[in-house]
Amino acid sequence: MPSPSLPGPGWIWIGQRTQRELIEWVRAWNLSHAVDYVRIVGVDANDNTISHAALAGFIADAYRGTEVEEAWPAAAAELVAADQQSFVFGDSGVDAATWKLLARLTADRDSGALPWRNAPAGGRAEAAEALSILTEFAAFNSGGDIGGVPRSRDTYMARRVLRAMKRGGASEMAVYWAHNAHVVHTKGSTRTAGGVLRQELGLAYVAIGTTFGEGGFLAQIPNDAEDGLAISRVPMAPSGAVEGILALVRTGGSLALWQPDLAEAEIPVWFQVPRRMHWVGGLYRPDTNPSEAFQPYMLMSDFDGVAYVPRAAAEDVIAQPRVPARRRGPR
Repeated sequence: MPSPSLPGPGWIWIGQRTQRELIEWVRAWNLSHAVDYVRIVGVDANDNTISHAALAGFIADAYRGTEVEEAWPAAAAELVAADQQSFVFGDSGVDAATWKLLARLTADRDSGALPWRNAPAGGRAEAAEALSILTEFAAFNSGGDIGGVPRSRDTYMARRVLRAMKRGGASEMAVYWAHNAHVVHTKGSTRTAGGVLRQELGLAYVAIGTTFGEGGFLAQIPNDAEDGLAISRVPMAPSGAVEGILALVRTGGSLALWQPDLAEAEIPVWFQVPRRMHWVGGLYRPDTNPSEAFQPYMLMSDFDGVAYVPRAAAEDVIAQPRVPARRRGPR
């Protein structure tokens, strides 16, 4: 049965310019390094159009004429509506019926049930990964009890990084590109993707925070009925902030690295207390007090280095489709 219409891959507005530049760089590299190519793998379960289409095709073939095929259109519509809301930080949870169907498919996959056992190996592997992504999306966006399954977006992103690194049976190197809040590996915590990766990979995982001294950035206006985007600006970071110190060390951009897991006695005094560093996300009002654009970090234990640029240039304000708020009863 046909699935609901889907937003195209890459519909999300965050970081479009840098994504294009990254893709162009990777394409140029791969053209000249045929045996040492680089893959780009999305690790966030949001923006899951490709996974949705892969699972829909698998269900149409492997579950033809079953109650799973009958239940899929309603679940598909719920997943699409939820995914569209995730682009504008809206209600991206899914209902109990959709979660139940995904749980049924997962149980079938993991037990080697007949629909999965009879499917071609290539299609089965693609559908298995697609199901994992959609189940993760449903789990971390849904409230209430979902059978003890973790509801951590960061945990799922870290797991997909690890799966991508082991593709084909050989362990590969990877660069995990995300907001500082996801990259950070706060000591003793697995709350973030960086924390999970540090736990799994040890010192092979190196967390580089990124920051800027002043400039503008594109963000969505919170609670805006039109899902509006606006360029916000922040002044030069004060001298007591991390950026203020980096600006004194060297003119222009810099990359500061330090030895991981230093004993407290080896850490310079200035770093032994939390220091503020720029922290801005996808939601921000242009009239917000600039002091709210900072987050305190224990820099030398939260990261293994910091990349700094003096000035950040804002994205252009791009066209973003308005996504009406969902109005529905309790899930």
